[in-house]
Amino acid sequence: MDEFALIAEYLAPLASRPGALGLADDAALIDAPPGHVLVASADALVAGVHFREREAPDTVAARALRTNLSDLAAMGAEPHGYLLTLALPDNTDAGWMRAFASRLARDQAAFSVALLGGDTVATPGPLTVSLTVLGFAEPGRLLRRSGARPGDAVCVSGVIGDAALALALPDAPDALWRRFRAPEPRIALGRALEESPPPPSTFPTVWSPIWAASAPLPAWARGWTRPRRRCRRRLAAVSAVLRN
Repeated sequence: MDEFALIAEYLAPLASRPGALGLADDAALIDAPPGHVLVASADALVAGVHFREREAPDTVAARALRTNLSDLAAMGAEPHGYLLTLALPDNTDAGWMRAFASRLARDQAAFSVALLGGDTVATPGPLTVSLTVLGFAEPGRLLRRSGARPGDAVCVSGVIGDAALALALPDAPDALWRRFRAPEPRIALGRALEESPPPPSTFPTVWSPIWAASAPLPAWARGWTRPRRRCRRRLAAVSAVLRN
């Protein structure tokens, strides 16, 4: 399948925003809402490095989009869309592309984003998926790492180590594999922090999956935390596996 046929059949249906121009032009158009700035983040996933070389296409799609969306969540931005670059080996077939695009469509609906553009190329090397995610935020409310101060408490919004355990354990349970295959971007938490931040002295400055605050956790954020004891157990298990 040539590039234009691949785009028309599998990628153009994902480009539902008007600014994507049906993937038929040289660039996309993006209007930021009044009083907002465009927030962008890019990341690449390479077969054999960030996922197994024979990983299922739906897992590749979910990891690529969700891990990038986590960067927007970390800054309190509202996701809008993404640019996708695919470097596809010669043995990539229609079935792989169909499953890949189908999972992107599901996650687009789940996180209210859409494909805006990108590129597809052939490669003799490993499969590579690169995404640039785009979102919007009010500039005065962005969550930035530079706000962290000595003495801040570090609070975890999820459980550390589940994805690493899935890869490390020979018979990892499905619950751990779900954390690896479909990581959950904490978009709602990021938006809650951006829209209703605590006082400046307790402003959360680092998360994804952590954020910092110098006071007890506010009530509206407690539902996102997990017991510290469970996180310690996960970290201890990961360390034990890696040592062996």
